[in-house]
Amino acid sequence: MRDYSYNLVNKATSILCGLAISVILARYLGVSARGELAFILQSGSLVAIVLGLGLSQSFIRSFRVSPSPATFSQVFTLLLLQLVIFGGLAVIVFFVSDNYLLRYISIVAVATSAFQQVEGIMAAYDIRLKMKVHIGYSLVRLTAHIAMWFLVDPDLFAPVLISVTTALLSLVAYLILTMKPRLKIPSLALVQELYGFGWLPMITTLLVVLNYNVDILMLKVFGTSIDLGLYGVAAGVITYMWAIPDSIKEVLLSRVVRSSDLSRVILPLKAAVAASFLSVLLFAGLGWILVPLLFGTEFSGSYYLIVVLSIGVIPMVFYKILGSSVLAEGRRWFYFASLLIAVLANTVLNFIVIPVFGADGAAWASVITYTFTGSAFVLYFGRLSSRSPLDLVFISGSEWNQFRRLIKFF
Repeated sequence: MRDYSYNLVNKATSILCGLAISVILARYLGVSARGELAFILQSGSLVAIVLGLGLSQSFIRSFRVSPSPATFSQVFTLLLLQLVIFGGLAVIVFFVSDNYLLRYISIVAVATSAFQQVEGIMAAYDIRLKMKVHIGYSLVRLTAHIAMWFLVDPDLFAPVLISVTTALLSLVAYLILTMKPRLKIPSLALVQELYGFGWLPMITTLLVVLNYNVDILMLKVFGTSIDLGLYGVAAGVITYMWAIPDSIKEVLLSRVVRSSDLSRVILPLKAAVAASFLSVLLFAGLGWILVPLLFGTEFSGSYYLIVVLSIGVIPMVFYKILGSSVLAEGRRWFYFASLLIAVLANTVLNFIVIPVFGADGAAWASVITYTFTGSAFVLYFGRLSSRSPLDLVFISGSEWNQFRRLIKFF
């Protein structure tokens, strides 16, 4: 329970800082430029996954087999080598290209890739250190954005630079705090094992992010700049509703790599579902006041999009938590196939509805595919754990009693 409670503090800090940053960016950039930034960051995150080559997912598997500091040191060294190679290419693109979107996406992609991979590695290797560093990362980002708001004229480069710099600072912090065993050149056998295993998790992670972000990418192409800006804010708010299940998922990940007991997933899953449901109800009731108050009246249209997208929050809680367990059990082909179907469906639906309904259509398309993904993982995990899907969805009387005891404990 100590890990769960500490990670909730981490996520609370992340939520508060992230919400404040979203407010600052909305008021600093305005609707259209905020949409442009959302496109840059989401495109960068997609490219970042490809550049990561599935290293963090491969580490989870290798560390489960050989949980030693030597394994960690070799993988961390490989991560730094990737950063040097792809960072050099990004610098070339940044200074050669005349397209500002391509320039910004290139540097965001490399920094985000390093950040994504080291966060994934640390979630399995030292979850408590990850929480501490992430709290510091959130606070530094907030401080930088506050300074930008007061000191820098509105421009896309400033938030892009902050995104890149803070991601790299996080990597430096992990390097300093974890390298008691020094960096170690990885063996050829380990490199072959890591990249041989990592390509499918890498593609799978790409599908995960596409399932979340294909709507933003397609709004850039088929929608208006206003649609993109409003949707970017709505999608950002939805990520805060996933903070509790994400915190539970991260702690579970550090445990499932050391245990094959699937029953340990059930109670945290239901706690995440209950907490997410309450957060959805809370924002649905108060969001019509909070959105214009925080982001400005020009973003009032984001409230409806948030309400629609929140319908898909609960199904995706099941995916996020059960998916980690399914992947840790080595069932990667099911994980891959279900996400591939979801992304293809999401893409086709967005292609159809965005030209007609704009951001509203994109939101409903996402809800449909989120529901499919969550349902698929509930059914599959139920079969894997020999449990009824209803047993995974509904909270029993004894589980309510456990929740009450935990609440009193806190």
